[in-house]
Amino acid sequence: MDRDVLYVTRNPVTCCVKFGITSRDGYARLRTHRVDGFTEVLRLITGLSEGLAVLTEQKIKRALAMVDAKPMRGREYFSDEHLALIENEIGNWVPAELTTPDPKPFPSGG
Repeated sequence: MDRDVLYVTRNPVTCCVKFGITSRDGYARLRTHRVDGFTEVLRLITGLSEGLAVLTEQKIKRALAMVDAKPMRGREYFSDEHLALIENEIGNWVPAELTTPDPKPFPSGG
C-alpha cells in the first residue's frame, strides 16, 4: 500500500485533531474518523511522493513531543491547541503548492 495521503481532521465537540496518513483519495479513512465525530476535514493532501507522507507524520510527532504535548488518546489525537504546530510541520515538509488549505468535503453519502 502506498501511503501517499496526509490528512488532518477535527472533532468540534471534543476540540481534538487527528492527523495521519493513508492511501488513494483518503476518503475511506476519513469516513472511519467521521463516525467517531471527526467531521471537519482541515487537510487532505493526496499524491505525495514516495515516503513524504510518512516523513511528515514522523516530523509532526517529533515536534509535538518536543513541546511535551500529550495525546488525548492514541498516538495521533491531540487537543486542537496544537493545530498551529501541526500545520507548521506540514508547511515545513510538504511542497507549498500542495499545502494550500482546500479542505474537500466528504462525498455524498459519506
